[in-house]
Amino acid sequence: MPTGKKRKYLFTRAESEYWWYKFTIDGQRFCGTTGCVEASEAAKIVDLKRAEARQRLQAEADAIGHLAAGSRELTLSQCLERFRAAKEPSWRNSDCRTVNAEYCLSIGKGGSMLITEIELSDLVQFRAQRKAMKSCKGENIKDTTVNRDLAHLRAAIRYAGKCGFPVPNIDWSEAIKNKAEKHRTRTLSDAEEARLFAAIDKLHPDLDGPVRFAILSAARKTAVFELRWSNVDLDEKVAYIELKGEGDEPIIHPIPLTPAMVELIEAQPRVDKCDHVFTYKCRRGNKKHDLEKGKRYPWTEHGIYKPWNAVVKEAGLRDFRFHDLRHTGATRLVRATDNLELARQLLGHADIKTTQKYANLNVDDVRAAMEKASKPRLALVETSSA
Repeated sequence: MPTGKKRKYLFTRAESEYWWYKFTIDGQRFCGTTGCVEASEAAKIVDLKRAEARQRLQAEADAIGHLAAGSRELTLSQCLERFRAAKEPSWRNSDCRTVNAEYCLSIGKGGSMLITEIELSDLVQFRAQRKAMKSCKGENIKDTTVNRDLAHLRAAIRYAGKCGFPVPNIDWSEAIKNKAEKHRTRTLSDAEEARLFAAIDKLHPDLDGPVRFAILSAARKTAVFELRWSNVDLDEKVAYIELKGEGDEPIIHPIPLTPAMVELIEAQPRVDKCDHVFTYKCRRGNKKHDLEKGKRYPWTEHGIYKPWNAVVKEAGLRDFRFHDLRHTGATRLVRATDNLELARQLLGHADIKTTQKYANLNVDDVRAAMEKASKPRLALVETSSA
């Protein structure tokens, strides 16, 4: 437990042995663990954290540049730098984001161009220019690579809009084209599913619950790992998850629970002061992240990458992602019921056209249809021969 006299900006948490800090600068809230047990040492960490926070906010302010009175127009370089200063601490791969931003500076008239002057034609031209380039390996630039550049620009412009700056009205669906993922409906075969769960049982048994739930519910990865006990009603056999709405307000979407799903949820261990349904037992402690060996912690959306990749490799699955569990569950529902509307409601799609991709056929479907079609004709031939 934390020791020493409580200092300013410090507080304790029942589940942690360290002092935690919480403070606000210029309306922005900063919170986290100090990693220190002694209050005097924790206070020193808080001073460093406050200095870092002020430097970050100052960098963001400097990135805006000098704006004339009455004018709040951002240039492309100011927009991208302001976005970087505000969001970089939360980026998983800041090096890639930096490269994305560097290429975006060549859009239109360059970094000095006002973002309100950016038009769809500038983005189309940028795509053509990027496609004409070669990668560091001498290979052609893929559409997905250009999409990441444009997605970074879109995020930066949307962030500027949320901060009150004028932004251009661009149809991003025309600028960012994702042909590679359009018809992807990778699903698990029965043999692959058996190998997957054998690998999970061998390497990471705590993944069994969320993976099975993902298939049975056809829910997205975020919804699976953010499932809370407070949002599960086992008596009514329904769970509630959040979906993205039109604006910032999420949509509360109900998922009916089958007996198998109820049994699966009831089998999950309850963790004191943790509302997450799916948790894992920590195998190796980490003071930096305040993790203690042997304790259970909630799975996170990004924290499953390493164990998930390990079980997929062990199972020998080719080109299989966690999101493909959703494809598997949805496709099985459509095949079992032959009802796209039921699948649409389960998946939470606003438009049934989005659901139609789950009505895909595999080799077994085609073979079964061929056999079914051939039986009447075979019977007719046998009758004629007799």
